[in-house]
Amino acid sequence: ADIMYISGLKAINYQSGRQYDLPAIIDVSLMLHYKMNNLVNFWIEGYNLLGQRYERYVYYTNRRTQIMAGLTLSF
Repeated sequence: ADIMYISGLKAINYQSGRQYDLPAIIDVSLMLHYKMNNLVNFWIEGYNLLGQRYERYVYYTNRRTQIMAGLTLSF
């Protein structure tokens, strides 16, 4: 599990030339890896589990909750 709190980010509105503060970010992530045997591994990862919409970089909104899963075969 991973919890990130990011604050103090600043941005510039290029049309007005004014600087402003971006809102604070709380990002919760979870990763689970399971080794079934010597040949097969399963993994699942979830990011931004709170589903917040935020901009870490100005004008680039993040994706809401993301979940990825996979299977690894070793032979």
